[in-house]
Amino acid sequence: TIKYSGFQVPADWLVGYGLDVAERYRNLPDIWVASSES
Repeated sequence: TIKYSGFQVPADWLVGYGLDVAERYRNLPDIWVASSES
């Protein structure tokens, strides 16, 4: 039986839901792909 399930994500910079950039964006309720455009 499967104990854990995951998913594949692109090789992009992800933020949110505990993932952060310089201690920012980690409190987002979802996982987002960070844009390099600014």
